[in-house]
Amino acid sequence: MESYCNVVWGDRAEISIAPDTHILQSSVRLGIAPVSVLDGSAKSRELVALQWKELLEGSQFAPIDIHTPLWLWSRGGFIEIE
Repeated sequence: MESYCNVVWGDRAEISIAPDTHILQSSVRLGIAPVSVLDGSAKSRELVALQWKELLEGSQFAPIDIHTPLWLWSRGGFIEIE
């Protein structure tokens, strides 16, 4: 929304990553969350969102900033570049 609609958020760090299936899978792949979150429950999605918020706290990135790269990585089959 910032890029396309010229929206300015008051505190971007409070915008959660959207923990869909691809974010859950990416989080497990990166070791951010246990395999058990792949059950997709509300509790698991909340855990993953909290893990990313804590991990990125104090960095230049807000959790929502990493949603698209993680989603695309998962959707693309976790292709690794050597």
